[in-house]
Amino acid sequence: GGEVEGLTLPTSKLRHCRFIPLTRPAVLSYCCKLLTCLLQEKALQPGVAGDMAMGHTITIMQYNWPDCRELFYHLLNRVRGREGFSYPLFCQYVINIEILEEVMFLASEQGGGLVMDIVPGGGGGGVAGARVGTRGA
Repeated sequence: GGEVEGLTLPTSKLRHCRFIPLTRPAVLSYCCKLLTCLLQEKALQPGVAGDMAMGHTITIMQYNWPDCRELFYHLLNRVRGREGFSYPLFCQYVINIEILEEVMFLASEQGGGLVMDIVPGGGGGGVAGARVGTRGA
């Protein structure tokens, strides 16, 4: 994370070259930041495509956590405004405890009881008899 801190700083030039260390973590961090920036605009759009892009963004931002925490909470506020979230790949790819706790809170009564379609084959609200939680994560 620390090697590529200045990657999001604006420049006055249309074209520029960034030098990063030739290490797996630095290159992966840079690629994740680029993908997050690209998906962010699509994630804020309404509808299923927006939910899918939001889910992909949350999945990718885990690598640069906690640097992306502010964007995550912005996306979470969008989920509250929509009163639901559909990303069936969520349980397969999201492993960050803070993210899991926040999303599970939104699905609870205290968090507003939002409809979360985040279980594969769940169809909006989960599989009958199945309960999603953060236990064992």
